[in-house]
Amino acid sequence: MVAPASGCAPEELERGEAELRRLGFEPVHTSAVFERTTFSAGSPDTRAADFMRAWADPAVKALVALRGGYGSAQLLPLLHHLRPALAPKLFIGYSDTTALLSWLTCAGGVAALHGPMLDARLSKGAEGYDERSFLSAVRGESDHRGLGALRVADDDEHRARRLGQHLAARLRCDPVDEPRASPALLPDEPSGTDCDH
Repeated sequence: MVAPASGCAPEELERGEAELRRLGFEPVHTSAVFERTTFSAGSPDTRAADFMRAWADPAVKALVALRGGYGSAQLLPLLHHLRPALAPKLFIGYSDTTALLSWLTCAGGVAALHGPMLDARLSKGAEGYDERSFLSAVRGESDHRGLGALRVADDDEHRARRLGQHLAARLRCDPVDEPRASPALLPDEPSGTDCDH
């Protein structure tokens, strides 16, 4: 558990870690997650150091953000020594942690999961998130909607896909057979959806 942005109440941390244990994981955190400034879980230096410590720990297989809120982008200039691809692991978060998700994927060359954080999701138990899709994504399995494995698209492929989505929208053609993947993540096999308009 890391707090790259805002912190959460100790009760939320306890409930969220209990949910992760129920799923078969062994959550750990340092006292750094309890530090506070006005809007974030401690200074940028503290949050970056805790993030890098967790990333460097070979016993840690994934980092789950406590919550979004504010401050993740402040870590980016402080992570310049981190080479994520040398010790790949999964980072899970959304909201304000999107800055880290994007940096890890685009600059770091590792997978990152736009998924449930501890506060207000995992801390609510199975009612706070979609357990099946979360476990499928964390384990690297095919997701239950049949998307299969995803890969990072190259720039030309990404531009072509975005152009196709734009044209379909302009023609009022909804490509319903297309998976709703992130614009930079594409299914390994194209779906072959055509528009009749």
